[in-house]
Amino acid sequence: MTSAEIDDIYENRMVRGTRNKYCTEMMSRLSKDELFTPSERRLAQEILKQLARETSPFGSTQLEGIHARLVPDSTQRLLVAVDLDVVVETLLHDGYIIRLRSEDPEQDGRLRFASNILRDFWRYRTV
Repeated sequence: MTSAEIDDIYENRMVRGTRNKYCTEMMSRLSKDELFTPSERRLAQEILKQLARETSPFGSTQLEGIHARLVPDSTQRLLVAVDLDVVVETLLHDGYIIRLRSEDPEQDGRLRFASNILRDFWRYRTV
């Protein structure tokens, strides 16, 4: 088997394949009313969308930047600041993302997708 054939199997069968129920369920789960309020859902979707496109794990600066873009008014953002914490903790708890632990202070505490397949699926579905 060649590297190109393996890449094709990964992309077209594992990430985009019709049998990938795990990723499909993880994506559709975000739309359930009991998981997030509408503003939290929008924030969660944007965090996952941006994280899927990044080559490095996210830190608080990137998270706060996404939140600022979605809620540009700083006064309003302070009123809903808890949304960011709720969303990140829920995404961690539900297995969308993980928090890295590292001896390197630059990497410690950063966030990345819990699964490469889920990350690639998210990238594919949120183009």
